[in-house]
Amino acid sequence: MNTGPTKDWLSWFDGLEDEEAIRSAAYAPCSEVTDLSSMPPDVAAEALTFAWKNVFVPGKDHLQLLSRLLQIARAFARAQFPTLNAYNRLRSATPVEPAAPQPLICLTGLAGVSKSSLMGVLQRLLQPKDGPRFVTTDQVLAIYPFRRVTINGHPSIASILKSLSNPVAASYGSTQNLSFLKTHVRDWFGATATCMLGVDEMQFFTQSSNASTQSSQLIMTFANLGVPALYAANYSLVNKLLLRPQEERDRLLARPMILNPPSVDDPVWRAVIDELISVSPGVFKLDSSRDGAALHRYTAGLYRALRELLVTAYRDSRDDGRFEVTMQDVQRAYRGRSYSIRRQDVEALASLAQSSVMEERRPDLVCPFMELDPSGRRPAPPPRSAATPASPHAVTIPQALVQSTMNVKARAALKQYRATVAAPEDSVPSQTLRSTRPRTVPVTAEALLRGDQLLRSTSAKARRPATQSPEEGMSHGQPD
Repeated sequence: MNTGPTKDWLSWFDGLEDEEAIRSAAYAPCSEVTDLSSMPPDVAAEALTFAWKNVFVPGKDHLQLLSRLLQIARAFARAQFPTLNAYNRLRSATPVEPAAPQPLICLTGLAGVSKSSLMGVLQRLLQPKDGPRFVTTDQVLAIYPFRRVTINGHPSIASILKSLSNPVAASYGSTQNLSFLKTHVRDWFGATATCMLGVDEMQFFTQSSNASTQSSQLIMTFANLGVPALYAANYSLVNKLLLRPQEERDRLLARPMILNPPSVDDPVWRAVIDELISVSPGVFKLDSSRDGAALHRYTAGLYRALRELLVTAYRDSRDDGRFEVTMQDVQRAYRGRSYSIRRQDVEALASLAQSSVMEERRPDLVCPFMELDPSGRRPAPPPRSAATPASPHAVTIPQALVQSTMNVKARAALKQYRATVAAPEDSVPSQTLRSTRPRTVPVTAEALLRGDQLLRSTSAKARRPATQSPEEGMSHGQPD
């Protein structure tokens, strides 16, 4: 057996030391689709969806997260099996005690922000250049530096672990035992030099009434397999995990990583649009510089929403007997029924910058780790005019109108908050504030005549010049 070092060992980490190198390696261009016009509309739409599935244009957030994840995987590999000699010793050793706890990372973000794509890129980067078959002078090894499991379709934890086990051992009935599976998968990860596990589509394991308990148990199982574990979770799942006991939260959510959609002025947003519309030159009559802002409004910067919107616009165009997609087609697709569910999410995201009401209605759209994500990447409110500078006491909506829509609990919370920041007592909304409507009275000819006389009288007084002293002009309050 060759026990000496091999220069190609851990070579899958070579060339990934800086963000520019990661950008070049992570980029996945769009494959061109020809003869779309000869396909039936639905078949052509599926061809577009398939061609766009693996497109990846890394942005700033992608590069930062990939760099951090690669550092974690590299540190683990160098600590466990820095050389082929160390790997062989580890492989032949008999484990005496469970491995030390490894990092458990929660990759979170909005649905459709490209968490799954990021995990797929990580899997693509962390593999030997010639595939999993690693050949030395006298060894042929199966090496899987990054293992990825998709939860969808697995009914139980045992089923998921079985998909990660040695295919030969998985054929035996004893692998159905959960304790045996955990030990076997841990050993198999060591045999295949696995340095990170990626878990995707966790939301499919959260459909029952005790979803948070099952999800917590599943994630903790992954955390005890002896390698750093990365699991993707939408905000809705994170909110459920936040309700778990403190000792579980400290383990499950100790290392969150947040992936945000690009802003409207981010160059990567235009680059993604250019990449997608290059799928079939001449079909999409769009321009990223001219139409990028509108496309961002229609999708909230979510990559999945952008793909769905463009496919919907193309399908609608084909149904009308045309083979080109213009911005007018995209606008019509945005308002159409096929995009209605996605449109609700986009409009709810846009409203988050204007009101906190939507945060309570749609917690799945609000980052649970706002203290770690101060930017939030929410749609920004309209900029304040230079003529109306910001003021600590300035309000853009009448306070009484807003406060009248609050329930008792909300008004009490607002009162407590204002007391904390030493707000004047008279600015606290009354618990008895009510939104009342004027009593409706019958409209008669006499009432209309009186109103006309009052209007004429008021207009005549307004046209009459008034003289007053500066002191009088400064007072407009009601008399005592």
